[in-house]
Amino acid sequence: MNTLLHGADIALQYFRGKQTGLWGLFGIIITILMVRFWDYIVPVFEFMGVVSFLDSMGLIVEDSPALTGYKILLAFLFGYFLLIVGGLILLAVYTIIISLTQSELGNKLLKASMYLIFFPFVFMYHLYRGIEKWKNKNEKKRDPEGVAEKLRLEKNKDIIDHLKNADVENYNRSLIFNRETELDALMKTNWDKYEELNKTPLVFKESNNVSINVAINRLNQIPTIGDEPCLIATTYNRDFYLLLPRPQMNSEPKRLIGEKIIFTFKREAKYLKQKGYFNDCSLSYEFERNIGFNSSRVEDDFKELSEIELDNIEEIFDIKGIKTLKHIPTDYRKSRSYSTFVENEQERYFAKKENLKDMISNAKTKEDFNRFVNEITQFNAWNEDVVYHIWASNKNNVI
Repeated sequence: MNTLLHGADIALQYFRGKQTGLWGLFGIIITILMVRFWDYIVPVFEFMGVVSFLDSMGLIVEDSPALTGYKILLAFLFGYFLLIVGGLILLAVYTIIISLTQSELGNKLLKASMYLIFFPFVFMYHLYRGIEKWKNKNEKKRDPEGVAEKLRLEKNKDIIDHLKNADVENYNRSLIFNRETELDALMKTNWDKYEELNKTPLVFKESNNVSINVAINRLNQIPTIGDEPCLIATTYNRDFYLLLPRPQMNSEPKRLIGEKIIFTFKREAKYLKQKGYFNDCSLSYEFERNIGFNSSRVEDDFKELSEIELDNIEEIFDIKGIKTLKHIPTDYRKSRSYSTFVENEQERYFAKKENLKDMISNAKTKEDFNRFVNEITQFNAWNEDVVYHIWASNKNNVI
């Protein structure tokens, strides 16, 4: 009889183990391994802060591993029970909300309850806005000029900062990379040039800003079809203009000419595997007037081009090195507005100079002669010789 009972017990244990399955077998194996290598596992738990966390909860009993394990097991079961209860409560709340939103009365009750819940936050927000408005109003009374200047500086600040700093770091990094590449090549071929170049300091770019004098010298040229205007000026009122080349036919230029351009600043969240999420920004643009981008030559009304007083220019930026804006000079160069502008400017420059030459040749008095000579010396565009042949050739072809 005992033998039969023992056999039945063995069969029962077998079927229980079979029901447990592969995961139960894994659990038994893991438990045995943890008991066997416990002395090696404890330092890992201590490093992760698990031991100190359990000790702070009073679950660890000194010199009593069995009691410690018992307390941890009870805590696990209690936490598991709380998760189940919390899940049931959330499920009940979700069900109630869904059932309420199915009716008009339920929707009103839900909106009223949400308003009551978030009323303190809404109240604090409006209170803060009210205090800020009151402070700004008092500050405007005390220092109207200071407030006006503060508002002026805030206008288009993101756009100006982008024009000023975009791709500057990339330019400096490429400068270092090119120098190192050149030095590596010279080290193997010409040691003297290597030492000379190695002693030459790199001139890093601090920003995309260009001084007003540098801009005037760069723009003091006769425009050609191949030019790509890349200087953008911002005025005192924080408006933007794409500056166009035009010869300065007087000794002290007072204004520059440009096409008004309107920027829109956007912030974007992009993802890169190397950096994860990061904020990026971009500028979209449009010109104030309709600019056609095709090859047809149409006479445009260039009275709409803006003449910007030098005193009204706050900053000038060179956007040639900004990758996201490199299409602006290229697109504008292809526009019929620019092609017509080029024709008008070349004709204005050379026709007037040819006329002055005739007036010098036919001058009847010394005073007239000196006056005409003084005027013609102001025609000093640095690319005059090259452009003259192009202009004369086009003029002859037209004739």
